Amino acid sequence: MICEILMIAVMFLCGVYVVYTDLKRGIVENKALFITALIGILLDIIYYCGDARYYLNSFLLNYLLVSSIAVLLYSKHYWAAGDTKLLMCISLFIPGRLYDQEGVRISGLIFIMIIFLIAYIYIIIDSLIQWKNKESVIRNRKFNKSKVPDIIKNYIMIYLIIRNLSVLYEIILGDLYKSNIAIFSLLNIVLVSLISESQYLKNKITILIMVGIYILSFIFYGGFNRINVASILKSYGIVVLILLLRYFVEGYNYKSIPTKSVEKGMVLSYTTVLFFQNSTIKGLPVLTTEDMRSRITVDEAQAIKRWGESNKGRSEIVIVRKIPFAIFIVLGALFFIMLRVLL
Repeated sequence: MICEILMIAVMFLCGVYVVYTDLKRGIVENKALFITALIGILLDIIYYCGDARYYLNSFLLNYLLVSSIAVLLYSKHYWAAGDTKLLMCISLFIPGRLYDQEGVRISGLIFIMIIFLIAYIYIIIDSLIQWKNKESVIRNRKFNKSKVPDIIKNYIMIYLIIRNLSVLYEIILGDLYKSNIAIFSLLNIVLVSLISESQYLKNKITILIMVGIYILSFIFYGGFNRINVASILKSYGIVVLILLLRYFVEGYNYKSIPTKSVEKGMVLSYTTVLFFQNSTIKGLPVLTTEDMRSRITVDEAQAIKRWGESNKGRSEIVIVRKIPFAIFIVLGALFFIMLRVLL
C-alpha cells in the first residue's frame, strides 16, 4: 500500500509539471520524463518483488498494450512523440493490482478510452463555447451536394467495419468480449473518429473485403437468427452521431493568428499553404497534412513572416489549433485509478 501511494504521488507530481510545461511552452520535457521513468522502474521493482508479484503478468500485459497503442498513435501522427513518451512513463505508475480486477485482463484499454473521451468532451465543450461566443467557423473543405454519395458510402463502410469488428471480437475473445462489451464499444467509437477520413475507405479492394467479411459472418455466424434491429440501429446511430460531432467541431479546429506571430511547431491549414504557391520567397512550406508531420521549423516560421510583409502576403494566416494532450493523459490516469479503486 505504501508503495502504491508513492507510485501515485510521483505520477501526480510528474503530471502537474508536464501539464504546466505543455500549456506554457507547448513541450513535454524529455529530462523530466527520463527522471520520472527511472523512479517508476525502481518503484516497480520494489512493488513486484513483494506481494504484488501476483499482478506482474497483468501489469506487463497492459503496459505492453498501452505502450503499443501510444506508439501506433504517434506513427499515425495523431499526437507528438512527447505525448507517447508521457503515456508510457505514466503507465509505469499504475499498480498492476488495479489492472487485474474481476477477471478483466485488458483493462488498459479502459485507460486509453478515458483519455480520448476526456479529449472529445473537451473539444466539444470548447467548440460549443466558441459557437456561443460567435467565433468564426473556418472550414478548409466546403460541403456541396456532389459529395453526398461519397458521404453515404463513407457511412456504410464505417458501419460495416464496426459490425465486422464486433463479430470478430465475439468469435475470437468469446466471454472476454461479452463481459467487457462496454470497453469494446468505446474502442469502436474511437476507431470511428480515427478512420472516418481515411482514404482506404474509398478503396474498392477495402470495400469488397468488408462486404465479403460481413456476408461470411452473416452466413456462418448465425444468419437471420442473430439479427437484432435495435443493435443495428444503435451501431449505425453511433456512427452518425460521432461523424456529425466531428463535422461540427471541425469548424472550430482552426484559428486565425497574425502572420507575425507564427512560431516553430505550429501546423498550418491547407488554405494557408495555398497562399504561398505564387510567392518567390524561399523557405515557405509547400504542403501540409494538418497533423504533427507538418509542424513548421524555425526557418519556415521566419520565411512566413517575410512573406507576410511582402506585397503578396497577408496580415493573418490560419493554423490548426493544438490539443493539449498532456493534461488528458494525466487526467485519464487519475480517473482510471479512481474508477478501479472505487468500483
